[in-house]
Amino acid sequence: WLSVGAISKAFRHVLDELNRILAMIAAGAALPETLLELTRLIEDQLPGAACSILLLDADGRTLRNAATPSMPAD
Repeated sequence: WLSVGAISKAFRHVLDELNRILAMIAAGAALPETLLELTRLIEDQLPGAACSILLLDADGRTLRNAATPSMPAD
């Protein structure tokens, strides 16, 4: 079991990282960079998971890779 202190520390870390990502958005960081940081945060919280974000093109029919930090490039 995790102690309350350990849970509190883990929660604080996630909150700090989310605030950092929000600050990136507020500062006008590029979307690919921001999405990559978000996927890294998710993967850090779920060991062994591979996170991916896909964006729908303007045609409404094509999905494009926006962020996949742990997946092969091909």
